[in-house]
Formats: sequence, structure tokens, C-alpha cells
Amino acid sequence: MAWGRVVLLLAAAEATKVHLVDVAKTMDYSAIPKSPEKQQDDVAFTGGELDDEALAANHEVQHFPEMVFGKITQITTFKPAKNEIPAYLSDTQKAAEFEQHKQGTFIFEAPKPLATLSQLTPLLINSLGRKVKGKQLNYTKVVRCVSQGKAVKKLFYRQQHKWPLQLTILLDKHEELFPYWADFDHIVTQLQIQLGECNVQVLAIHERNLYDFIAQQNSIHPAILILSDLQSYDNQHRYWAWQDILERLQKQATTILTLSSASTSPASAVCTRKARVNSLIPRHGFIRHAKKHGFTMPVSEAQLEAALTMISPLAMVDGGLLRKLRHTFNWGSPVLEGQLWNDKRIVQSVLGIRLQATEQEKYRAQFSQLDESIQQQFWQLVESHHKDAYPGLLNLERTSKMALSHTTEADQAQTIAYLQSLLAHYQQNANSSESAPLQAQLRTFINFAPQAGWHSSEVLSDLLHQAYALAYQDEIRHGQWSSSLPAQLDPNKISLPESTMQSFSVQVSDLHGEVIVSQGSTDKAKTLFKFNASATQPALWQRSATEPQMPIKNKQRISLKKNQSLMIKTAKQQWQIKCITCPDFAQNIGQDQRGLFIETELNNSDKRYYWLPEQVDEQGQKQAGAWFPERQVGENIGRDQYGLYRDVSINKIMQRFRYIQPGCFLMGSPEGELERELWDGKETQHQVTLTEGFWLADTAVTQALYQAVMSENLRRFKNDLNHPVEQVSWDNVQQFIKKLKTIMPALHAQLPTEAQWEYACRAGTLTPFSFGDNISLEQVNYDGKGPYAEGKKGKKRNKTVVVKSLLENAWGLYEMHGNVWEWCTDKHQEDLGDAATIDPIGGEDGSFRVLRGGSWFSSGGSTRSAYRRRLQPDERYFRIGFRLVLGHQFQTEKEKGS
Repeated sequence: MAWGRVVLLLAAAEATKVHLVDVAKTMDYSAIPKSPEKQQDDVAFTGGELDDEALAANHEVQHFPEMVFGKITQITTFKPAKNEIPAYLSDTQKAAEFEQHKQGTFIFEAPKPLATLSQLTPLLINSLGRKVKGKQLNYTKVVRCVSQGKAVKKLFYRQQHKWPLQLTILLDKHEELFPYWADFDHIVTQLQIQLGECNVQVLAIHERNLYDFIAQQNSIHPAILILSDLQSYDNQHRYWAWQDILERLQKQATTILTLSSASTSPASAVCTRKARVNSLIPRHGFIRHAKKHGFTMPVSEAQLEAALTMISPLAMVDGGLLRKLRHTFNWGSPVLEGQLWNDKRIVQSVLGIRLQATEQEKYRAQFSQLDESIQQQFWQLVESHHKDAYPGLLNLERTSKMALSHTTEADQAQTIAYLQSLLAHYQQNANSSESAPLQAQLRTFINFAPQAGWHSSEVLSDLLHQAYALAYQDEIRHGQWSSSLPAQLDPNKISLPESTMQSFSVQVSDLHGEVIVSQGSTDKAKTLFKFNASATQPALWQRSATEPQMPIKNKQRISLKKNQSLMIKTAKQQWQIKCITCPDFAQNIGQDQRGLFIETELNNSDKRYYWLPEQVDEQGQKQAGAWFPERQVGENIGRDQYGLYRDVSINKIMQRFRYIQPGCFLMGSPEGELERELWDGKETQHQVTLTEGFWLADTAVTQALYQAVMSENLRRFKNDLNHPVEQVSWDNVQQFIKKLKTIMPALHAQLPTEAQWEYACRAGTLTPFSFGDNISLEQVNYDGKGPYAEGKKGKKRNKTVVVKSLLENAWGLYEMHGNVWEWCTDKHQEDLGDAATIDPIGGEDGSFRVLRGGSWFSSGGSTRSAYRRRLQPDERYFRIGFRLVLGHQFQTEKEKGS
């Protein structure tokens, strides 16, 4: 039947195929990594029991990139609705009604011509016509002759322009000019009437005969009219062919005129002059004289967006309808028609255009927000233009109208009656010759129906689901569901006789780390969970609410990326899986009675991290999860208002470390910051990204901790061991770290990099201090007689203060400003530069080391977050201390004897 001629089926999107890493054995954990460029030959975990012997035997493993762990967070059980086969499908009278809907057409009213011959006549005669002597005296010449004292020997008459005796028309039939073919043909017909058909030579130029035309120009008339925009359409052969044609025509022809439908004349000025390119579209009444230097008639993006929005509900927009819509809703000049017709978001056919399937819902949503009066005017115009169309097209448009606009009960009843008769007729003639075109029509309704139609009304939703069941019943019964279902379709509402139940298992591949859902029995040690599903009510999977639900096929592979969730759903049960990220240094994964863990290998010794899940505190603030190293005896791990912390006991002295999340910040100071360092590049502001989190001590190392490790105390202020240690050189710090390693071999301590230090000091701020634009002595221990930016002066303490005696910053770190200068691990570089960097580690040359933070001896400006200082590594003064950082390498050995 005629409906089969409309190509409206939407292309099914292909499911993404990805790779997944192993699963942590216990019931609801799976580990899925990002796909590496090269597949690993070994995996870190093969399932089964996770005891120490099994882990110890599995050290020879490959290093994985960042991995994502899928954890089942919710299992929902529900009673599925029982779907019955609708009675109208077996109603013979309802099926017979469809016979009344077979007459119609796809040929509609042609577009109204852009320009009439009367509008173009002055331009055509003046540009292409012949000059003849008229009957009107040329008084200007007569007066000039008399004024010069010359005898008037003859009378001068004005010349008149007449139509050329013969005319050649070059008619460009390039496909991108299709919206204007009817206009070109109209001009040709009118000129044949005006000059006589025998005096008008029409040469149609197609892409395939462009060069043949060049060789066949022996019988060209002197007056030549070109109907083309002379554009190359990114085709260099076409460009040079037109250049060659114009050169040859110029040698043979007396006059050349080109009427163009484009928004602008050709880019080549030579081409414009040779062809005398003018716009076909009259903007201000009659056009009398040809332009010599081209023209421009731009189309705004807003006009194009308005047109795309307006045509989005339609399955087919022919040239006549497009021109009516443009004129009615004032989209702009006729140039828009060509740009819209050839837009990359448009699908073309011999019958008209429509929006790409991937763009439809975006513009339909905009259409539904238009004023109701505009929508009703739009639908009235469409219905009037398509009044003689096939009922299939009419009701497809009415379905869109039901989903996107207000419709009357009569319109809804008419559309519902048609769809029911179509479904009944197809059901009762499934084996006839009509089956294929009817199936094509059903699939067109399914694929073109707006998403809103699937839930705009219960009746329409049921009809669309039933249409899907019938149109794809063979595939459904064999479990061959489409890889991309309509976003709003619920397969559990499909009404077909129940099929045999099939058993599925969710498991993980050992070699490639892919989560696979397979039919039949599988290795129990690798199975996450099992479920049953039928072919007519399949299991579905969905990564997020923005993605469509897709049926699970045998050996279905599913991936999860960072921050994604996964839903697996059957008619009776649903599993919700959430993702957490594993560090890139993980090699083994698993779970024991303590929880989910990863393992890495450092210094030939197995190390282990445990996952602390995210939680919400009493104030309702969400606190991110993190990986904690395996704790030692006497350690305390937890959270407070600042985030995660770990208390480490070092020779009975407790030091708290806070976890600093990875992130991005502006290092250095802006040019307008007061008391900024004057040397070029010293504090140049630039973006720094820290890709790894780190554990930073919340205070500088105290005299008590330094003495507990080194058995000596480098200090000037001796009244309290809780003062920070001072008078330490960078070399002294390295000796301290080396000695600390002998006491606690698994404690990977070091100095922070300069970037880590400033990132932690700022605690997310952009101001000179983490406390704001200025500081006070209640916040920072500095020389009060030298305040920052002419601030309020105060007393000078002339000594350090006990750690944690002043205010902490927003991340729970104490005395980052003032008290004592703090060493960084970097070699000093004079110019930081303005280029964005990732994980900077300082300069490569020189011996100076970096100091940060200012001290009790410094002015207020020297304690700014961006202030930098340098010293030789062996220099030490009574105002210099340090604090420790524990990187990702921080591990602890397994407790012995515990």
C-alpha cells in the first residue's frame, strides 16, 4: 500500500560494548574497570574465598588503571501487572473499518512562487534585453547640441530595452537547490510564454553532466539567464567547472545574468562579476538593475531554531507546507527554506523533510512550550494543507498533536478509532500480502510517536504498547528484542501469550573483567545473583535515568563508569547498583569481615586499603567516601565536621592526619593583591590540578613528636613541648623522616609539595588568607606591629604558640598561616609561570628549598597563602618548622600477633 513509500522508521542505536574487571566475591560487589588500551592477561581476583593464603598466592598480577566497583544498594520486589489481550484485536467489524482509510495522496499543493515574472521583468529586460530606438526625443542631447552652438542636423531619440529575441536558460538541478526547483521551473515557463517556446533554450545542468555541458556550448544564445547559486558545496571539481563554464560563456554571450536563491553571492568576486549574480528573492518590490558586487541576505540562528521547533511534530514537511509555515510564522526570508532543507539535523526524502530522530525530542519539548494559540494555528495550517493525505499520515500527525498539544475529545476519538482498526486489521491479516506494509506503518507509529505520547493518556499508551507487541511479535517471541527500545516503553506492558521462563546469571569474566549476563548455569563462585525472565516480559538494564531501558540478551555485556549507577529489572524484581572508584594503584580486590578492600604491592610486602562509605552527618552535610589504610593498634579512624581523619600514634605521641581530596585550584596571587611579591613570576597565578588525595598533618610537628623520634629537641622556646619544633633545617627534616621510617616502616611520611601546601592552606578560598581578605592576632601568630594592608596594629608575641591554640581553616588545619615557616619538599623555582599544571613537584635546578606560611617573626603580608620564600637545605633558624604528609603510598603492615 502507499504508506510503505514513506521512509519514517527510526534507526536503532547500538549498545556500547565495554569491558569490566573482576568482582569482589561477597554477594553484592562487582569491580568494573575502565577499558585499558591493551587487555590484561591476568586478573587480580578470580572469585572464591578471600583468605590470606589465596591472596598471598596471587601477587603476580598486572597493574590496572582506575577501577569502578559496583555495589548493590537496593533490591526491590513488586507484583507485575497482568496484561490481557484487548478484545478489539479479534473484532472483525473493527478490522473492516480500516478499509475506509486506504484512499489519499502524498502530492500536495505546490509552493507559491517566490517571484512573479512582473516583478522580475525590469531586471531581466535591463540586464538581458536588446536596445532599440524609441519614439521619445532625447531632450538632453538636443539641448547639449544647441548650447554648444552646433546646428541640429538630426533629432535624437531615447533608446528602449526590449525582450531578447532568443534566450538561453541554464537550469541548475543540484539536489541542495531542491526547495527552489519549482521556482526555477515557474520562471522558465513564464519566459517561454513571454518569448515563445521556440525562442527559449533550456539547458538543465545536473552534477553528473557538469563537465559534459562545458564541451557542448556551441549553440548558446547571446542572452543567458542562469538559475543557480553557483556554490561549490565543498566540491572543488564543481567550483572549477563553474569557473570554466563562465569563462567560455563570457566569450560567446553578449549578456549574462544569474538569479540565485542563496543567502549570499559566491565567495569568488570574479565569479560574481562575470555571472552578474543577483538574488532571486525580491526584498523591496521590483528589481530594476543588476548588482555588480554581489549581495547578502543572512539567516539568523534564532530563525533557524524557530523553524526546527515548529516542524518537529511532523513526519513529513513538503516544500509547499514549508513555505506556508515560513510565511505564516514570519521565520525570515525564503533563504531559510534552503538552509533548513539542507541542515545536518534534517532527514531528506523525495516527499519532504523531517527532523533527525536524535533531535526530535529536544525540539518537541520546545514546541510543547509554545503559546497554545500558536500551536492551534500551526495544526490548522497543517491539517488544511494535508486534508487529502493518506489517513496514515493524518493520524500520525494527530498522534503527535495528542501528545504535544491540547486536542478535543472528537479528535482523540477519531485517532484512537483509526489505531484500533489498524491493529485489528493487521492482527487478522497477519499472513496476507498486506502484512508487510501494515507492519511498516505500525513501526512508523511506534518510532515516530513523541515520548510524551507514551504517558500522555492511558488509552494512547496502551495502543502504542500494543502496536509494539504486534509489529515486533516475531522478534519478541524469540527473545530478539531491539537493542534500543523507545525511551518510555515498558516491556512489562506488552500483551502477548506468556512464553517459557528462562534463567539468567550475572557473572564476571576472569580474563577481560566484563560483567556478563548469561542464560543457563554458570560458575557459582563467579555469580553475583540469578533471576528468571520470559521472552515476552524481558529483563531490562539501564545505566541512568537519562538512558533508555534496554532488554538483556544472552551474553549481554554491561559497563559502569565512574559516578554511574546500574539498574537490572525483571517483571518481579529490580536490582540497583551504585559505583565507587578504586585508586589506580590497586592490584587485588576483595572483601572480608571488615568490608570492601583493595591491595597493592610496596617493597615486596602486601598492603591493604579498606573502603569507608559516604555518609550524611547530623547537619545533613554529605561526606564523601574514601580509602583508608589498614589501621594499626592504637589508631583511630573516623569523620568529623571537616571530613576524614586518621590519628597515628608515634612512640605514644598522637598526630592527626586529615584527608585532603584531590582537586583543582588557582596557585599564586592575582595581580591586584596587596603586598604581592614584585619579582616577575614569583607569585604568577595559574591553575593547578592535584589528581591524588593526600593525608596532611593538621599541625606542624611538635617538639614532643620530634623528641619522641630523634631523642633530641631542636628548640628555642622551652616552656611547653606542644609548641612546634623550630630551628630545623631541611636536612634535619630528612633525618627525622628517615628515623621515623625505622620506627614505623609502613608509615610513608614526607614533606608536602609546594602545590599541596598552598592547596591545603587555601582550603578552597581565593582571598589572600584562608580567613578572608585580612587577618588578626586571634587568627594568626605574626608580628602585630607589621599588619597586612595597613590593618589594625597589635602586640608582637615574640614567640611561637602551642599548636591548635589558634583558629583552624575550613579543612581543619591549624596554623597554616604564621607561627613557624614550614619546609616543602620542592626545589625552589623563581618563576611559577602562568601555564596550567598537573601535580607539580617544583624546579629541577638549584639547591634552594621552598618555605611557606610565614612565622611569629613575620609581617602580616608574609603569611599570605601565596607568599613564597627559599633557603639552602642546611640553613636553620628559630622560626622554621615543618609538617608531614602521607601520600597514596601510605600503607601499614598487617598486624602481627593481633
